[in-house]
Amino acid sequence: MNKKRPLQAEDLLEYEIVSEPNFTPSGNAYTYVSTTINKKKEYESHLFFQNLDSNHSQQWTFSENKNNNILISPDGKKAVFQSDRSGTQQLWLLPLQGGEAQQLTKLKHGASNPVWGPDSNTLVFNAPIEPEEDINNLTEISTEEKDKEQKELAKRPLVVNRLKYKSDSNGFHDRKRSQLFVLDIRTGNLEQLTNAPADHLLQDVSSNGNEILFIANLREEEDYEQVDDLFVLERSSKKIKKLTDSKCTYQRAVYSPDGNKIAAFGHNFTYAGATLTDLYIFNTGSYEKSNLSAEWDIQLGDAMIGDTRLGKSESGPIWAKDGKNIFFLATDHGVTGLYQVNLTGELDVLYKGSHHVFSFSYNGHSDSFILGISTPTNPCNFYHLKKNGEFNRLTDFNSALLSKLTLAEPETITVPTMDGEEIQGWLLHPSGYQDGEKYPMILEIHGGPHAMYGQTYFHELQLLAAKGYVLVYANPRGSHGYGQEFVNACRTDYGNGDYTD
Repeated sequence: MNKKRPLQAEDLLEYEIVSEPNFTPSGNAYTYVSTTINKKKEYESHLFFQNLDSNHSQQWTFSENKNNNILISPDGKKAVFQSDRSGTQQLWLLPLQGGEAQQLTKLKHGASNPVWGPDSNTLVFNAPIEPEEDINNLTEISTEEKDKEQKELAKRPLVVNRLKYKSDSNGFHDRKRSQLFVLDIRTGNLEQLTNAPADHLLQDVSSNGNEILFIANLREEEDYEQVDDLFVLERSSKKIKKLTDSKCTYQRAVYSPDGNKIAAFGHNFTYAGATLTDLYIFNTGSYEKSNLSAEWDIQLGDAMIGDTRLGKSESGPIWAKDGKNIFFLATDHGVTGLYQVNLTGELDVLYKGSHHVFSFSYNGHSDSFILGISTPTNPCNFYHLKKNGEFNRLTDFNSALLSKLTLAEPETITVPTMDGEEIQGWLLHPSGYQDGEKYPMILEIHGGPHAMYGQTYFHELQLLAAKGYVLVYANPRGSHGYGQEFVNACRTDYGNGDYTD
């Protein structure tokens, strides 16, 4: 019998981190993405398939590349996914009856975010392009050519002529903007749908295939604003209709099954960047808007902080098959759970425990869910949740590694503040802890500030506990998970109440 040992820094190299659970159309199986660190100490990610009645997964992609964002076509015969195997992130087609993957796009700056049309033969997607570039002459270049181009660009001075000139995700911005494209996979015909000098983020395609929903700020004041509007592009005419009033920001917009409504997350900046996210419903006939979450006091989506989450995550909103309910994740008191709301605003909790639900997939045929869940002592696993409440674990990732380790279970603590409020936090005991002994303590403080520590796996915190420290991590005012007043409490008061917390 192997003796358990404390966690080591190098164990980070051994984790398998899974993400992106997605039901197949039949609801009998699902796909997912697995990310690991290879011998070169670089990330690689691969696509996997698993039947719900099997304990074994089938690996669909190999080699030292990043493959992700897999979407099976509505007819269930093929799948599109993103891969950097050609040197640039492009779209690839995988026939599900067997065979090699086929490269669909060969654009110079890559392609991403594909959405199938209802006919299973067209794909709408995003691709970055500069204003004067012609997609007919914009072919993918080799890695060597790309490196040479980057070296030449590095010799030039950086010219900044706009306010939004850099971001955490992209670094310094250039002249490229994300545009919408449509590809007919039978003929290979590629068409650019938008060309305004702004980023167009694809959201969804209507059930008839003629309307494309996207988010953008197409105003002249775009560089000075944080708002993002919803737009519909009519495929046949290429006419664009603006659905919103440039007073809010929106994300994750999706059509109802019958196409008569749109659900979207968003907020109106009432509390600037500290405003809680709401769930809006738009009528596609009149585009009148209603707020289903106006009476709630929770943050929609996943605001959990962790250091072992990789890959794309689905937090909703997702429509039920009958269009009468909407599913989504929400953040509350150190956990994230799966929720349901009907069109009158009645809220129900479908799954919530002392865990972190980091992603989910819904299938209308089986009326069930795949949940991706992390706990403080387990990075990730997938579970099958049926609407009758039946709950089964489907996977056992990282079991070989975890069986060797002694990990700390967090103890929930509540701390009174100087002004009579309460702060929720957690305490990790050090490896080999003896009651009555003294230990050095580390207080971990999260940034954001609008985010949340909670019941998820955190390698850094577990490592420090393994090294002999008492770990305390908490959610001071300004954190998500405790209502609008709490998350707004540090705004215009940074370094005072939050500091004393």
